[in-house]
Amino acid sequence: MHEKQEKLETIVRRVLSEDINTRNSDQLLTLKVWYEISPSSFCQILSEWYVSVEAIKTHLPQENSVKRVRAKIQNDHQELKPTDEAVLLKRSKSKKNQETLSQWESKNLE
Repeated sequence: MHEKQEKLETIVRRVLSEDINTRNSDQLLTLKVWYEISPSSFCQILSEWYVSVEAIKTHLPQENSVKRVRAKIQNDHQELKPTDEAVLLKRSKSKKNQETLSQWESKNLE
C-alpha cells in the first residue's frame, strides 16, 4: 500500500474512533481529517471556521478518497459502523451490510 494511503487510513480510523458523529457524515469526517493533516490550513473568523482553498487544491485528500477509506474501514471494523440507522441503511448495498443492519437493529432496538 502506498505510504500516503496508509497515513490517510490511519487518520480516518483514529477520527472514526474518537468522534462518533464522523461515522454518519462524510463531510464532517473529511473536515476533521483535513484538520488532522493540516491545522494551519484552517482559520476562525468570529465563530465560523474556514479552510484554505489552496490547501484543498494542493495537499489535502479529496473527499472521495476519504469516503473510500471510510467505507473500507467500516466494512472491516464493525465497531466503527454508522450509529444512525438511516445512514447505515443508505450505505447498506451488499448482503454483508444488510446482515450488519439486522445485527444493529437487534442490539439497539431491544
